[in-house]
Amino acid sequence: MGRKLVRKFQAISVTLAVTFLISQPIDAYAVIKSTNKTQLKMADNLEKTWADVMNSTDKAKSSTKKKLTELKGKVYKWVKNKWWTASSSGGYDVKFSKTKVKYYNREDGKIHHIAKINSYKKINGGYVIKVKNGQYKYCYTIYENQKDALEFYNGWKVDVDQYSGSSSLNKGKWQ
Repeated sequence: MGRKLVRKFQAISVTLAVTFLISQPIDAYAVIKSTNKTQLKMADNLEKTWADVMNSTDKAKSSTKKKLTELKGKVYKWVKNKWWTASSSGGYDVKFSKTKVKYYNREDGKIHHIAKINSYKKINGGYVIKVKNGQYKYCYTIYENQKDALEFYNGWKVDVDQYSGSSSLNKGKWQ
């Protein structure tokens, strides 16, 4: 009967140690640490296991937070053709690639500037495409029921106060 009690006590000790490790890994190690070599090994193994669990959890979190910087699938099909702005300053012809937006000078057809697609995300009924040109950040929205227009917003938030109709894009080639 004495051995059974010792085993139960050891099992309870391990359970308590794991519970402590989950809540406070450093303090749990101090609680478990003793002169008994077996318990000391168990404590070391538990600490290593806990570190591995935390490390794999951090890796999983970071891999799920990757930005979608290359347009793919449906969103790319919707934007890959030519677009144009109706800006009072002459406007631009615009072409999307998977990673960039090229703005062409309407007068001579030469590239005026190239902006980088920072990310995109699905929203209700469409997508938001975030674009960055140097320090200037802006975004476009496109919707399933209105694939012939990319609405322009200054900044990366779709905010009615930041909307610009003259910087928004229309599908096709400027006439």
